[in-house]
Amino acid sequence: MIHLFLATDFDRAWPFLIPIAAMAIPIVAIVTNYCQRRDLLHAWHHQRMAALEKGIELPAVPPELANAFTDRQACAGPKKPESHLLAGLILMAVGGGVALLLHTMRSLTGFDFAVVGAVPGFIGVALLLYYSHIRSRPTPGA
Repeated sequence: MIHLFLATDFDRAWPFLIPIAAMAIPIVAIVTNYCQRRDLLHAWHHQRMAALEKGIELPAVPPELANAFTDRQACAGPKKPESHLLAGLILMAVGGGVALLLHTMRSLTGFDFAVVGAVPGFIGVALLLYYSHIRSRPTPGA
């Protein structure tokens, strides 16, 4: 006999569906953004190739494409020390939130997985220590 979800099965399963849905939303946004930029680049490439074949002046780079290539963090140069402070605080908050979430789900699973929140939390602590080390160093030009 085929077993369908009963109300008791769904009551136990819905807390696990919330994080899955929360992770699916940014994934869909990232994939959608990638597909839009890929299609724009593809259309721009075909437009340039057609202009080259006809021997006319090449069209200018659309601002959407120009910003897509210049806004990347790799092109931005060295990071400012404040970025390590911000990243450390964010990761500590994420670690605390994950630990709290998994600790409250202990009643459903029977196990306390709150220690998983320590991973981003300790990475945040390491970034804060690195920030304090950078700030205490004398600047090279001073």
